Amino acid sequence: AADRTPEAIAFLKRRVVERKQDPRLATQLAALLAGMGNRDEALTVVKASQAANPDNTDLKDFEISLTNTDPVEARLKILDSREAPAIDKFLARYQILREAGRIPEAEAQLAEAYKLDPKDMRVTEFRFLDAISKPDWELAQALTDEAVRNNLDDANGQTYRARLLGAQRKFDEALAAITEAVGKGGALPEVWRIKGRIESQVGKPAEAVASYRQALRLRPTD
Repeated sequence: AADRTPEAIAFLKRRVVERKQDPRLATQLAALLAGMGNRDEALTVVKASQAANPDNTDLKDFEISLTNTDPVEARLKILDSREAPAIDKFLARYQILREAGRIPEAEAQLAEAYKLDPKDMRVTEFRFLDAISKPDWELAQALTDEAVRNNLDDANGQTYRARLLGAQRKFDEALAAITEAVGKGGALPEVWRIKGRIESQVGKPAEAVASYRQALRLRPTD
């Protein structure tokens, strides 16, 4: 089939002018141009629309992505441009950097978040995941004990116990812990997903599917 991209670009150029630099149309046009390697022209389109819509965050984000060829740096700069609590930014940077494999930098961001609020449940969760991935069993156990003490997961800490035991390949004990959490009733989708994952690990595919289905039933948008 013939490439219709030039036609689409011509159409969008007309529509952007007709719709007085509509940001949605401008970003669509810029995306097509950038996809064809015309980053400078894409940036010109974005800047023209920004002049008419100076407060549009989508346009600001697009400008950052066009002027930063490194997608990780682009995501970090977009994050920095947003208004958000400092701890939220530290945790978001942690996730971006960890996904990019920049582990020392990610850990530094998590450490800053921990300094701001050691009791933030998100901080505890990320520190726990970090600990079992290294592994640092002593820290993972300490965080599990904290989760049990303070019921951080609304399951009396059993999701932490189950994940720690699973990481230590103590699958039967892990399954017992997560089954106890589910047995109390009112388990969140996250708990059912952990149960499904552990059931897969112990060779119970039918039970795992049932657990994943229950998680999906409770939160269909996941």
